[in-house]
Amino acid sequence: MTKNKLTLKSVCLCLALCLVLVLFCDLVLIGDEAQVYNSLIRLHILANSNSDADQAVKLKVRDAILEAGVFEGAQSLKDAEANSLAAAKQAVAVANRVLAEEDMPYRASLRYGVEQYPVRNYGEISLPAGSYRSLRIVLGTGEGENWWCVLFPPLCGGSAAAEGLSAAGLGDGSVRVFKNNAPRYKFKFKLLELLFGG
Repeated sequence: MTKNKLTLKSVCLCLALCLVLVLFCDLVLIGDEAQVYNSLIRLHILANSNSDADQAVKLKVRDAILEAGVFEGAQSLKDAEANSLAAAKQAVAVANRVLAEEDMPYRASLRYGVEQYPVRNYGEISLPAGSYRSLRIVLGTGEGENWWCVLFPPLCGGSAAAEGLSAAGLGDGSVRVFKNNAPRYKFKFKLLELLFGG
């Protein structure tokens, strides 16, 4: 009877320890996600409507803003934020130039702030859903389909790479967590396998 109580206590202690480890792993992942949210600036362009013309001009605005190199030269998030007002003005000026060239009857407006985003994949990087700093360009009424990417570090042009996230000040742990090809861990408990034949 004493041996059974000792075995039961050992199993309970192992389960409690495993639970603590799992909770600790979750806390580390939550911390890494928070670092991602606070280290990126995303670009969000909303089309006036879903008409073919409005969607086409949205893509032209996108291309022109990316070619203009908004936030170019920023080596850190601090640099990018210090230049955010000038960058936002530059982005909306570029958007309005494209709208004028395309004879669109509306203008672009902007908002720089925090915005909610869904999960998004950029090459090998997968960013979690959450609230990010965002440069939002609204074309006309902004009621059409949108387009978004990561403006800083520059991951918009299909150049998504772990190096870009590292440039934003993210640690290796944060970058590794969000790589699509990150190794998946399967937790096994040897004691439980021995006890229950798993």
